[in-house]
Amino acid sequence: MSQPILTLAGRQKERLQMIETALKDQAPKTYRDLKLRGKLQEFLENHENAMMESYDQQAIAEREKALSTRNTNPNPAPELDAALHRVWEETLAAWLEFTDPEGSSVATT
Repeated sequence: MSQPILTLAGRQKERLQMIETALKDQAPKTYRDLKLRGKLQEFLENHENAMMESYDQQAIAEREKALSTRNTNPNPAPELDAALHRVWEETLAAWLEFTDPEGSSVATT
């Protein structure tokens, strides 16, 4: 069984970079505003923490389902592996989507 690589604790730097790139590409006004106000790193870290908490909750549920005594599969590892990868892909799809607010403008102060 293999856990999605980017979910490992030592991969936080890559996750932060992934979030920053998505924000910069999809919501450039928000990105610039956060950067100008010195709040970008705080935003990235908070977003990454919430994203990983969301993933962890879903992953725990999948593990419990796969390891449940009601699961009659004698080898749940491949099923669990696929479920964890699916959960990670769903997490990325949900948490790496950004939009600039309507009528937003970048603060210049």
